[in-house]
Amino acid sequence: MRAKKFRTICGIVACAGLFLMLGAAGGSDTGTLDLREIFWMTLLGLGLFAGGCYLGGYIE
Repeated sequence: MRAKKFRTICGIVACAGLFLMLGAAGGSDTGTLDLREIFWMTLLGLGLFAGGCYLGGYIE
């Protein structure tokens, strides 16, 4: 039961990272974000996505 909750939480974190990366891509397309903001949002989103997937067991 505990492992299932942890896996679900890791999946939510990974999903949040994916949406953060999509937001950075959308902001770069519309020109509403600076290059520095795009870089940091993408880096943070990628870290959340990869960390959540790895800890949750989605990536082996």
